[in-house]
Amino acid sequence: MILVFLEFKKQIQNDDILNFNQNKMFYINIGIMLFYVGTLPFFGLYNLLLKEPSIWNAYYIYFLIANCIMYLLFTASFIWGKPKSL
Repeated sequence: MILVFLEFKKQIQNDDILNFNQNKMFYINIGIMLFYVGTLPFFGLYNLLLKEPSIWNAYYIYFLIANCIMYLLFTASFIWGKPKSL
């Protein structure tokens, strides 16, 4: 997560943020942030959540949706993201 945060900081501090739609790392960072930050309670409190099936089911559904969105954003990075030309 630290590396993802540092990459966002690097993008914000220069003019790369203006061309975010062509930046591969932008889509990858959004996907990773959405997945890891959103599912941290699910994995961190897994044994406690198993005792509460309704809460566990809600987190599990979010886990599945976040996983699909993360991989869709990874795919979008390869389709829309263009490598920097030298």
